[in-house]
Amino acid sequence: FTDYYSYKLMLKYQVIGVEDYITVLNEKVVIPHYKDPLNQVPNSELTTENYWSNYSTYALLPYHRGLLYAFWLDNKIKEKHDHKQSLDNVMFDILKMARNDSNMRLNQEVFLEVMGSYLETHSVLHDYENYILKGNLIDFSENLPKGLSIEIKDNIPIFSITSGDLEQLGLYLKR
Repeated sequence: FTDYYSYKLMLKYQVIGVEDYITVLNEKVVIPHYKDPLNQVPNSELTTENYWSNYSTYALLPYHRGLLYAFWLDNKIKEKHDHKQSLDNVMFDILKMARNDSNMRLNQEVFLEVMGSYLETHSVLHDYENYILKGNLIDFSENLPKGLSIEIKDNIPIFSITSGDLEQLGLYLKR
């Protein structure tokens, strides 16, 4: 999620343009992730010991998986709420919880509970289990932002821009 927000905020504050955002998404995340023969390793295999003792093998897997899941989830929330809410709202809710309870620890249960306020609980649990815990690849065609298209090349979804307007792309919400 942190990588996703790094790029999302750079786009929002015009540090990078839409074209650069999509290029980075494709070249630094999507293509390497889909070409990685271990891209569908279940999270249960990414234990601290296994991850660090095989760092060269697993180094980027959780980052790519998390970024792609956050991108997909953000767009799913925006679609359901007609672009009036996004993953940003989820993050702000979690921040508010942490500020109100110094003992609160962010974990999968807290995240899924907050997500249930924005999407159907059954769907949230199923998607999290499917894409994060099991490591299955995401079908981005379900929640593709307006202004983007996908072309499948060698079983890799490559994003391309069909409209240059940030508002149409729906990649971020103005606050």
